[in-house]
Amino acid sequence: MLKWKIPVNVITGYLGSGKTTLLRRIMESTGSRIAILMNEFGEVGVDTKTVSGKNIEIKELLGGCVCCSLTGDFFEAIKEIIERVSPERIIIETTGVAEPDAIIVNLTGMDAVALDSVVCVVDSDALARFPSIGHTGRVQIENADFILINKADLVDARKIEEVREAVLQINPDATVVVATHSNVDPSAFFGLATKREASLHEEHNLDVVQSFVYRSDRVHGRAEFSEFVSKIPKEVYRAKGYIVFPDGAYLFNLVAGRHELVKEGGGPTEIVFIGEGIGGLEGEVVQSLRACEI
Repeated sequence: MLKWKIPVNVITGYLGSGKTTLLRRIMESTGSRIAILMNEFGEVGVDTKTVSGKNIEIKELLGGCVCCSLTGDFFEAIKEIIERVSPERIIIETTGVAEPDAIIVNLTGMDAVALDSVVCVVDSDALARFPSIGHTGRVQIENADFILINKADLVDARKIEEVREAVLQINPDATVVVATHSNVDPSAFFGLATKREASLHEEHNLDVVQSFVYRSDRVHGRAEFSEFVSKIPKEVYRAKGYIVFPDGAYLFNLVAGRHELVKEGGGPTEIVFIGEGIGGLEGEVVQSLRACEI
């Protein structure tokens, strides 16, 4: 008698592409008990009690979903999720700078789970403006069964077609769907039961991607900060965190030169900057932000 295995979907994609928004879509639309495994709760987290385990922290979400933050060994975390949560499906969200091939290879060696599909979310606006796909982005696309070309509202039809052609050149076998705000029915990539066999890339690019954090207890001038944002070095691909102005705290998001500020509770100021080889820029960036303090 064949033993039923829990299907696992891997969601990958570069920084700020819309993976978290896609996770929200899945949670809102599914009636199944789904466990989501991610490196940190991030924006998916809600004000519920956190239960700490040996290798994961767990938060109960809406609709019977469970959000699990990885705090220990990957294999043990999967086993702990199955034992404690008994999910009908597991979704793994990789970090934006991670290459999913290692996760895929690890999953194929586990008896209790079966890889269902690998979903790659692509930021169409970022790729249209910065068409040179780095090593990490290429590996993410190569390993995908389903590619979601996201943020279609930010580019015209010609650019969308160029992005589609670019990803299909890398992975001609993938199903490609164009969407806005990650608005896609999860049934499109649930049940694919991929036969793709990932091979582990010997050359990973994580050493090139660097990050640093700016923290401050001071209030910042809005005009001064806007000036700072307009001059952020192009090597900084992603920035995210809270910035405190005289009228309160704002959530700051920057992706590939495009940014937004949304007022919401938070603070003190804490912003993480991520990009390729930006370690040497930390002093310059922090000094510029200090100059914004009032």
